[in-house]
Amino acid sequence: MDTLVTMSFPGLGIGEFTVNKVAFSLFGRDVRWYGIVITLGMLFAVFYALYRCKMDGFTLDDVVDLALCVIVPGVLGARIYYVLNTLGQGKYQSFYDVIAIWNGGLAIYGGIIGGAIGLIICCLVKKKNPLAAFDFAAPGCMVAQAMGRWGNFFNGEAYGGLVSEDSFLYYFRMGLSPNDFTGSIMAYVHPTFLYESLWNLLGFIWINATYKRRKFRGQIFFSYLAWYGFGRFWIEQLRTDSLYLGNTNIRISQWVGFLCFFGALIVLIAGFIKSGKKKNEPTEPVDDTRAAAEQAITSREDDVMSRVADTEQASADVAAAEAATVNEAESVETTNEVGAADAAEAALPATDAEELLTNETVETVNAAPDETAETVSDVAEQAPSDVLETAETVESTETADTTAPIETIETVEPVETVEPEKTEADEAEEIPEIDAAAVITRRPAATIRQKAADTAETDEYDDASEGDGATAEELTSAIQRFMFDDDDASETDKK
Repeated sequence: MDTLVTMSFPGLGIGEFTVNKVAFSLFGRDVRWYGIVITLGMLFAVFYALYRCKMDGFTLDDVVDLALCVIVPGVLGARIYYVLNTLGQGKYQSFYDVIAIWNGGLAIYGGIIGGAIGLIICCLVKKKNPLAAFDFAAPGCMVAQAMGRWGNFFNGEAYGGLVSEDSFLYYFRMGLSPNDFTGSIMAYVHPTFLYESLWNLLGFIWINATYKRRKFRGQIFFSYLAWYGFGRFWIEQLRTDSLYLGNTNIRISQWVGFLCFFGALIVLIAGFIKSGKKKNEPTEPVDDTRAAAEQAITSREDDVMSRVADTEQASADVAAAEAATVNEAESVETTNEVGAADAAEAALPATDAEELLTNETVETVNAAPDETAETVSDVAEQAPSDVLETAETVESTETADTTAPIETIETVEPVETVEPEKTEADEAEEIPEIDAAAVITRRPAATIRQKAADTAETDEYDDASEGDGATAEELTSAIQRFMFDDDDASETDKK
């Protein structure tokens, strides 16, 4: 089979050129340009549907499902339609010849019928509006047809009759070889594939521009049928390879195109009239499907907002509970601190009183050194050696004989703990041991030792001491009575 076609477009300034029907070979099979171009048209139709589907309430998954349900039945319908209308021409010697679509032989109307049946079934299963699906599928189908006609160009087919020089289409004439008129000799014919491709392209531009201004469901689809049917009705009568109804001269595709145009026009007029009535009745929605979709979206948004509000409230409750727990813990800690402070404050008065009494006693003892020093000096003048001995003895020994004031002096030591209050009986039984030397010698003891030492060096105090017959014990007793103002001490002892 010859795979080379020579063409030219002299009216457009394009000279002769040759194209190969086969693009490349894969695993021993020829891959033709016709199949590649048809496939690219189908892909463009799917991508356009993906672009438009969201406006009609369809998802991307819905479009993929629709594509599978439309493309396969569409190809089968196109081939079956063509085979049924060419059975009497002797083209099919085997089943292989019937399915050999790569050699050409697809009828667009069969493809539309097969694809429409598949789309309706898919929409019913998915519970979608078929008219909405037809709307976003129709413009892509127009582009697929416009591209698919260039597959006829590579095969050197779908051309018209000879062009006369007086025709206004003479400038678009195409030189073709081989052809059905002159065989391998170049003949100038109508490039009907080009006419239909340009017609579909113009229809796509018009429908796509009015897509968003449609008035009712199905308007885009029926506009496509009316546009394509009208153009096909006029273009089909120029072709030489048309399918005829039996042995008649009725071109099937031409009259199908006319019926599509006439039927679609009636539907469009009725749709515009109905939409105009609905426009005058604002209480009724123009589009029940869109209104239902908008209501469903609004309900879903309200549900989502309600859930968000519940979540925020729950978060606020958790935060409040955490704050309450922290405040309670701080309150317990503050209460414990206050309790400890109150306990310490309750213990302070006795301690402060004790310290106050101790300070007063110390001040009393510190106020008497001068008087004590003078008294001890006088006594030391009488018996210096004995006084020195007595002072040293008093510093190293403890005296059991104490009076009431000595109990007060005991509190000079630091008070570390708060002792319980004692009764008079307890105080009588517990007589503290007092360091008499500590009492005498805060300031007087040093003075006694110094004066006694100085006096011992002189003979005068030695003589005076010898002349006074007083012993050391008597002198010590006299000093103690004088220091603590003993009323029982005799006048002689004081002297």
